[in-house]
Order: sequence, then C-alpha cells, then structure tokens
Amino acid sequence: MAEQLKRRLSVGQTPIDWAADQIGLVRVGLARQALGGPAIMGVGLVLIEAADAARDWGAPALVDRAMRLLPSRQTA
Repeated sequence: MAEQLKRRLSVGQTPIDWAADQIGLVRVGLARQALGGPAIMGVGLVLIEAADAARDWGAPALVDRAMRLLPSRQTA
C-alpha cells in the first residue's frame, strides 16, 4: 500500500487526493511503528496540513480522519 501511495504522489492530483494520500501514508507509518518499526517524525504537521487542505476543498470526512490520527498531547 505504501508503494502504491508513493507512486500516486509522483503524479499530478487534486488537493483532496493529496490529503487522502497523506493520511494513508501516516496510517501505514503508524502501523509499521506499532509493529516495532522506526518512529515516524512530523506526523502532526502532515496531518494538520492534510486536514487544512481537506477543509479548504470541502471534504469534512477527511478532516475528521486526519484529526482522529493526531497524536494526543500529554500534560504533566
């Protein structure tokens, strides 16, 4: 799935397609991380950018999906 998404990112696409692909790549990265893979950096930034693009282009379901994946902030 990750390779398929990366190939799609190399061709022209709409902002909604881009946002969906970014969310998909984050999901793949988080799944790999949960299985003992390397930690992925910048998840919050990627998801916020994807949510903003989705919001700007009228895709509230993608906004919700991105926001649900955001890491929770722990307070001390």
